[in-house]
Amino acid sequence: MAKVKIKNASVNYMGIKGITEAVKNINLNVNKGEFISIVGPSGCGKSTLLSLIAGLVKHTDGVVENTFLRSGYMFQQDLLLPWRTVFDNTILGLEVSKKSTEENKRYAEQLLMSMGLEDFINFYPSELSGGMRQRVALARTLVLKPDLLLLDEPFSALDYQTRLNMQQEVSLKLRTEGKTVILVTHDISEAIAMTDKVVILTKRPGQIIKTINIELKCQLEEPRSRRRASNFGKYFNEIWEVLDNA
Repeated sequence: MAKVKIKNASVNYMGIKGITEAVKNINLNVNKGEFISIVGPSGCGKSTLLSLIAGLVKHTDGVVENTFLRSGYMFQQDLLLPWRTVFDNTILGLEVSKKSTEENKRYAEQLLMSMGLEDFINFYPSELSGGMRQRVALARTLVLKPDLLLLDEPFSALDYQTRLNMQQEVSLKLRTEGKTVILVTHDISEAIAMTDKVVILTKRPGQIIKTINIELKCQLEEPRSRRRASNFGKYFNEIWEVLDNA
């Protein structure tokens, strides 16, 4: 049974030049444990769709239901506070939600250890690499134990090698924990390597033009293995063709 149900949903914004349609007539179901990506041209409403699911924006028309108890949102930038240490940044959400118990703090430490950051707990963001900062941002999101994770181009600011490494680490971490994930990305290869279903949007106002189930011929469900699949290129070309004609 779908945990997120969107039926004929649209989002309009009122601006200086009048009403702008961000997304239009969106129909999408998300089941527990699914790994879904959303791709489309710049400005087509991908981030708006994530915000709609998170309840951060209201739909103008249609129906939106999110029955996950907790949703976590990871942005394009890590947004770490420079005056707080790695550990203090990780538990920021716990403090804001008044859940900063000793048990939850121990869980935060365990998350940082699982991401190879145990030696950097007392470091400040300025002392970390880009990949390490993104790991802290992920730990900050996971420490609240979200059932649904919304990722808004979380690797876009990283260099290519770090980006590939982070795709690998994050994918393995989230699949191991059985999370439900919706990833927004401009990178077709990233979408195929990390997710099991690719939702393609048209130009603004964004509408779902096609949904492609990804079934790669690989031994392991992790990005590096998936990229080596013999039918990886087939999916890339199919998605590219849809986007090119959107």
